[in-house]
Amino acid sequence: MSDKLTFDLTDDVRSKLVKSDFRFFLDKNIAENKYSPTNIESIYYGKLQEDKIIDSDIKNNKKQQLIFMEGQVAKMVRGGMLPCHFNMNETREYRITDFEEYGKNWSIFEAWKKAERRKVIGKRIWNTTVKVGAILAILLSVIKVLEIVGVKI
Repeated sequence: MSDKLTFDLTDDVRSKLVKSDFRFFLDKNIAENKYSPTNIESIYYGKLQEDKIIDSDIKNNKKQQLIFMEGQVAKMVRGGMLPCHFNMNETREYRITDFEEYGKNWSIFEAWKKAERRKVIGKRIWNTTVKVGAILAILLSVIKVLEIVGVKI
């Protein structure tokens, strides 16, 4: 049995997902498919119910809830739901069939995206800090070499 997790999301996919707005694409899908008001309400009802569950679970055990959401988002990507939703998969068109479950997926995605955005921002800050530090180290090294050689600055 392999120890490698099979639900790894690549950095490229993560960055695209973090930039994507689920609601924008949902509104486009609703406009194109003209779902009934009852079905649309089911989407929002599912989202609200799942929001409450996620908030409660994050308060109880944040780390495990984030791992759970990571797995759920990976399943949505591998299963084709998110690529179709965000029009990243041009070979498929989709129509929502389970409206309440779609709202729950929306809620899970938004909670994951919020946590993932923090990671992305942290990585950007760290990379910038490392680059600035490298530049400062080079400048200080050049200055020290010039001092040793005897050049007045």
